[in-house]
Amino acid sequence: MSLVESLLTGEDVRAISIQGKSLVTGINVVTGLRVREQGVGAGELDPTVLRLRCKSNGRLLLKCFLTRWVERYPSVHVFLYDMEGPRWTSGLAQNITEKFVLHCGYSEHWCGEKGSNLLKDFSAQKCVDAVGNAPLQEVAVIIDSVSTLLLHHTLSHVVRSLKLLGSKVAALLYIVHSGLHDSHVMSELNHVTFTCILLKSQEPTDNRTGQKGSCSIVHCKKSGRVIKKDEVYEVTEGYQLSGHEVDATPIVATHSQDPAANLTFSISLSSKEKSDRAKTVLPYIKQSGQIHYQPDQSDDIDHSDPDDDLDI
Repeated sequence: MSLVESLLTGEDVRAISIQGKSLVTGINVVTGLRVREQGVGAGELDPTVLRLRCKSNGRLLLKCFLTRWVERYPSVHVFLYDMEGPRWTSGLAQNITEKFVLHCGYSEHWCGEKGSNLLKDFSAQKCVDAVGNAPLQEVAVIIDSVSTLLLHHTLSHVVRSLKLLGSKVAALLYIVHSGLHDSHVMSELNHVTFTCILLKSQEPTDNRTGQKGSCSIVHCKKSGRVIKKDEVYEVTEGYQLSGHEVDATPIVATHSQDPAANLTFSISLSSKEKSDRAKTVLPYIKQSGQIHYQPDQSDDIDHSDPDDDLDI
């Protein structure tokens, strides 16, 4: 079983973030033209654009977790900010939608409606109050997405709320549109989670709810051990997830080239030359292996012992 599949079971899972690219679509209120924004920072959003929805390539993976978590946890709550409820739940089977509670703050942000205050008053306590009387140890919370929360709240407030919320409930899962934030924001959010799934390349399948792609996973177990893996996953019909670890690139052994292959002369020895070399007796060496020294006329040999520390 791959790591991404094992995370679905809920074993050794606390807080998970799914990070992927996003595509924001909307209408320019001045020109009336449909526009798309991708990979822009939160501070660079065009104020003349009325944003209608935000499409994330991590949403299919999020729904894979949802379909498994509704069977594992007695109470699952989804806080939705990037898309209207009916559109978000499309594709989910009725027996799945009946098992979780959807808290929609989409209209509050994208359409300016008021009433729920799920977005304006976002905090860990606000989410706990929305859960109701269910024991928090049996509650799983899903947020789609944290990027919208960061448009209305400071980074420190969001990070603090997520950390507190993750410590109260059984499991926490949220989406982050990584292309909308700089490295500082992503680093702060990564400190909140115990598992980070960074989506890389994706490609659609024949099924409308299908997807193939690759991801990098950093998972911190309760024992403190950190696991890092690159995996390939596939989402099939019914939000079923399968995956396997990316095979390591095989190391191909290369034969070293003989440096003397293209020389115009030979530096190797023939059999006869090797035999003659083995028979050659080096100068001043007898068969016993002793070395004899013959002093020269210029050698200054002093037989005295000035320090009187030698036994001559």
